[in-house]
Amino acid sequence: MKKKLSNSKKIVVAFMALGILFSLSGCQKQTNVSQSVQETQINDDAVGTILLSVNPEIQIKYDAKGRVIDLQGINEDGKKVVSELKDYKNKECDEVVDLIIEKIYKDGYFDEKIDGKTKNVVIKLEAGSSYPNDTFIEDIKESARKAVKSYGVDSSALSVEEKDQTNGIISLEKAKELVLAQLGVKEADFVEKEYELDDGIYELEFTVDGIEYDYEVNAKTGKILKADYEHNDDWNVKSNMVTKSVSKGENITLEEAKEIVFKELGVKEADFYKREYKLENGIYDIEFSVNGKEYDYEVDAKTGKIVKAHEEYDDDYVAPTTGNKENITLEEAKEIVFKELGVKEADFYKKEYGYDDGAYELDFAVDGIEDDYEVEARTGKIIKAEQERDDDYR
Repeated sequence: MKKKLSNSKKIVVAFMALGILFSLSGCQKQTNVSQSVQETQINDDAVGTILLSVNPEIQIKYDAKGRVIDLQGINEDGKKVVSELKDYKNKECDEVVDLIIEKIYKDGYFDEKIDGKTKNVVIKLEAGSSYPNDTFIEDIKESARKAVKSYGVDSSALSVEEKDQTNGIISLEKAKELVLAQLGVKEADFVEKEYELDDGIYELEFTVDGIEYDYEVNAKTGKILKADYEHNDDWNVKSNMVTKSVSKGENITLEEAKEIVFKELGVKEADFYKREYKLENGIYDIEFSVNGKEYDYEVDAKTGKIVKAHEEYDDDYVAPTTGNKENITLEEAKEIVFKELGVKEADFYKKEYGYDDGAYELDFAVDGIEDDYEVEARTGKIIKAEQERDDDYR
């Protein structure tokens, strides 16, 4: 027969149970505090943050030695890129920037153009960040520049430093600089200017060479969000950039859409060796191949605006050779490259041609851009194409 506990024993048991609960609670609290301290220590190790923007926006947190502590995607594209990157912690910032650009390139983000030009890489040092050394930002920018160049991407790397911003907002002058770099023009080329800061976005309207431009730049990241252009009716200047105006409710014709694209690129339909045109969902899809490159353009049938611009080298292309000669000549190699770029040798202010290991090497500079091309002598195929801005150009 079981004995009943006395009231005094019941009280003792109750206190013992409470003691165990408090003890367990204390352990849990101590564990949480320990985790909190560890997280605080990790955050305290960070002395600064870099924001890298192409379309993906990625924050890079680094320590006093310039080593990466953490990566964070700021927009959806940035989150996707970061989720697929591994083994980046404790590596130098410039090394991790290389990894990020490689991933961005492989994911096709550099294929998205602005006014037919590849997007630039913007590297912003966030407000309040420290410099691990005197050349920190320049080293990262140079690493990014070399990375895009190694993939044959016609993109520049631009930096935004502490002096270029106030409370995390980039200055108007820096926003202008970023737009000018994207367009490939200088301040002296502007003839009309209108600037405005609205809701964290710089709205920049200006005219250059008879073209009216309307750009929007994120004042926080320096990323260009919008770029439109059209002819200024007050000017009588020829340009290879066209936005077709059409009456309200009417569509442009296929021939007009083709004219917009061909004039934009400076190509002739007679030179195409592949072509396909179609109208689908109010968009003209214009695909063609010329001079060893494949182009895929889309034009809005209502507005005449180019809404997609993609180009890549045709790996199966073999340039025609003259007669029964085994190799093409240097002049033929030059003609292939110059026709590809739409440039004239008479306009070059630097040039150097050579032949090495079965390929013609063509190095030249025109309009502030240095070009480095190689053409296979047997086939006439362009096997190397690199471009960069000439910083000494005036």
